[in-house]
Amino acid sequence: MNRMELMDDPLVEEEAKPGPKYVVTGLRLFQSKRVYIMYCATVGIASIAMILAITAVIRLSSEKGNVNDIQLELEKVKQELGYVKLQNFELNANLSTLTVEYLVNMQKNHLRDELTALVTTLNFGWFAPFNGYKYQKTTAKANWNASRAECQVKGADLAYVGVKNYDTRVAIMSALSLNEAWIGLHDIPAEGNWIWVDGTNATKEDALWEDGEPNSWKGRDEDCAVIGRKSEKFKTKDAKCTTMSIGLCEKKIE
Repeated sequence: MNRMELMDDPLVEEEAKPGPKYVVTGLRLFQSKRVYIMYCATVGIASIAMILAITAVIRLSSEKGNVNDIQLELEKVKQELGYVKLQNFELNANLSTLTVEYLVNMQKNHLRDELTALVTTLNFGWFAPFNGYKYQKTTAKANWNASRAECQVKGADLAYVGVKNYDTRVAIMSALSLNEAWIGLHDIPAEGNWIWVDGTNATKEDALWEDGEPNSWKGRDEDCAVIGRKSEKFKTKDAKCTTMSIGLCEKKIE
């Protein structure tokens, strides 16, 4: 190799140049630092990537846990929804039953009213509730004795049989559109000894007294019985026999 060729070689040129020999060593050292820096950067990036990956795994695990919780809550909601649907079905079934019962009762009441009107017509104005007796109200308000006398003219007497049963009493009063009426009960012969017009003694059960009755209110001489006068629905009260009221006549069906 001639001198010109040697001069073109960088290493030779460095060696040929005067000055310290550490130039080549410094270059190599510089190159080593670059490698080191690149290595550190690579390690750093790898570490960051690893940290990010670990964070992602932790977050994914957390989200997975949340998903499991959400699924459990969803199952609970589904169960509650099923329970609500079951309750709704039961309510609808009960409503349907009540509706049917209501319609049946309306039909029964309608048929009863028609039957009552028919029976009353066939009995020439007398109402017969199928207890062996028929009933009619007097033509006008009068005192107890006068009302009884009108009933007796019709071959009847003031009611004393059917009025012992509360349901029958209500049916009679309703059928005849009565709010109050004299009945065949009094204590005229002996104060406090209440008897029916057939002579039998009345009891608390068959007289169907309103609470607190009989009471001879304010010391009045109340010896005759009336039902429905400012009392509980068709319960019995004592009243002055001279009071004016409609009489309820009762006659045995022959």
